[in-house]
Amino acid sequence: MFVGGSTLLSKVYREDEKEKVQAFHDFFVYIIMSISSLSAGDLLSRWGWKGVNIAAIPMLLIVLGAFAIMKAKHKREKRVAGF
Repeated sequence: MFVGGSTLLSKVYREDEKEKVQAFHDFFVYIIMSISSLSAGDLLSRWGWKGVNIAAIPMLLIVLGAFAIMKAKHKREKRVAGF
């Protein structure tokens, strides 16, 4: 997903913006990955696997909600365009 997302990201911006956007994206992704890894280790040591799984539920719901919103928006744009 990281490689696919990075590839798609570079196609959205102009040529002169690509390097800055790619750098920000990579930095942001690695920061989030580091925080997630450290948090998961702390959760695991304090609450075990059950705590890690419960803590992942809100994040999963946020992602699912974002996908549902994007899908509805795409359907709406598709109807307006007449496809």
